[in-house]
Amino acid sequence: MTSKDADTAYAFWTSPEGSFTVTYSLELFHEIDLQVNDGYRRIPHGGIEVGGLLFGARDDGGIRLQGFLPIACEHATGPSFTLSERDEQELRKQISDSRSNPELSGAIPLGWFIAHTRTPLRLTDREIEIFDRFFPAPGQLTVLVKPEKFQPTRFLFLVRQLDGAYPRDGAENAIILPLPGRGNRPSEAPVPSIAAPAEKVAPEKIAPPLPVAETPVVQSPMESSEIETTPALPPAQITELAPPQSPPAAQKPDVAEIPAIARNPRFEPEQDAPVPRTIPQRRSSPFPPISPARAQSEIATVLTSIPSDEYVAKSVETAPTIPVRRERKRQTDRYGLRLALILVLAAALGCIVGYWAYLQLPPAVIPLSAQVDASGLMVSWPAEQTRHAVYAAIRVNDGTQQPLSSEERAAGSVRITPAAASNVKVELVVQHWMRDSRGIVRYIAAPATAGASGQH
Repeated sequence: MTSKDADTAYAFWTSPEGSFTVTYSLELFHEIDLQVNDGYRRIPHGGIEVGGLLFGARDDGGIRLQGFLPIACEHATGPSFTLSERDEQELRKQISDSRSNPELSGAIPLGWFIAHTRTPLRLTDREIEIFDRFFPAPGQLTVLVKPEKFQPTRFLFLVRQLDGAYPRDGAENAIILPLPGRGNRPSEAPVPSIAAPAEKVAPEKIAPPLPVAETPVVQSPMESSEIETTPALPPAQITELAPPQSPPAAQKPDVAEIPAIARNPRFEPEQDAPVPRTIPQRRSSPFPPISPARAQSEIATVLTSIPSDEYVAKSVETAPTIPVRRERKRQTDRYGLRLALILVLAAALGCIVGYWAYLQLPPAVIPLSAQVDASGLMVSWPAEQTRHAVYAAIRVNDGTQQPLSSEERAAGSVRITPAAASNVKVELVVQHWMRDSRGIVRYIAAPATAGASGQH
């Protein structure tokens, strides 16, 4: 499958360092996109991965990709694109036979593309081994293709440099193809590729800090006993216990003048040694002293305020059987259970409706068949793909689109008379209300010596 016509539109991608440019056919890469997405939707949970050889020519400072051939893979280890020994032998033979392929005249193998529907845009060890073995020349490349649900397909170019090194991944350099409408202007210069949007990464959840337990303040026994046993002193006495002014250096302090409350016989200073006059002030109680008569009256008041046993018994008898708080808690639990059940049912119903709507979508790829007869080439397809379509058109050999009539849509077939019936490419473009579908078929007439009228 090649795109060697002069009227084909191209796009280009430049390496991050700006030293290498890959120019590729938009028609070619849109067809690769169709095949990759067809395999992606073939089975659930990732689909079947496909791959293919890329052909083209070398340009000044880059390469130009013009065609591809699918690589046969027996998927011996599963749906991933992992080549077995038999697949590698067929790949070696396919590269060797491509030199004599008439559709690839003048094109050389420049690399391969691999669909990564189940893994990120990163080469595996097995893919690196095959790439080094079959594509060791500088300028050859690997194109990783990753389809996404409800998002455009991502393409990543990994090019081998002059020293043989190449990146193993680089999701930040991925691109998406320009819109198909850009392909209707082939006379213009190649358009630049579009950088793929950055993938959204879920923010990490930070656990809240653990509460710090407050350390209780414990009062030492010495302080509590001192506060409890020290009587309140009148202000005049506190003034008398204030530290006096220091005596002159020539005088010796008189020990008898120190109050007895601040003297300790174990620490009696000698008569000849100077004695510091720093006397600690005792803590005073914040409460005024209470006389015994007042204390007895307050105790009697407290005792009379305690309810009697008869009053307590009457209160217990008149209390309700079920506490109000417990009944309210039960009602709240029932309400929460009903709300959770309603939410679960609503979510299940939404999933069912969404899955049903997804099943109603038309397929992205329409199967086409071509049969030749005396009056021309008859192209047919399933009629339900175009019967209720918004727009349906046919395009022959990449020419202008010819809208289909209502009879052709309902019949699911159209008869065309190409100028050259030996090699005809027919493309069906259908637009539905939620999805666009396409189908491509190529009719190649058999040589006259083969004795057959044609094949497709």
